[in-house]
Amino acid sequence: PHAQLTAITHEWGGYYTQVARQVIAGTWKVAPVWGGMKDGFVRLAPFGASVPKDVATFVAQREADLVAGRLHPFGGRIVDSSGRERQAAGTKTMADAQIQAMDYFVEGVAGTLPPR
Repeated sequence: PHAQLTAITHEWGGYYTQVARQVIAGTWKVAPVWGGMKDGFVRLAPFGASVPKDVATFVAQREADLVAGRLHPFGGRIVDSSGRERQAAGTKTMADAQIQAMDYFVEGVAGTLPPR
């Protein structure tokens, strides 16, 4: 309890409520769901007491930038851990389908993935 800085939380309640209402109304259709901070699916937990105020402020601004579409964590040049360029510099952001299909670690991350 004294070491956690923050955590990612997943908030599906609003989506489940929407789906339940659609099921009741007979309008629900099977469809893939892909949501993030902008959609309210992902949030940051409150910061731990050891997180400096300036860091919390910085992270809160980056979170606001993500939600507003000004920050693209999968934008720009992406190189995998073997040195292979997976996305060229200047790319605004990776498409959702590309993110879902990622089967590699990025440069600087050590480890291996299990074989498919």
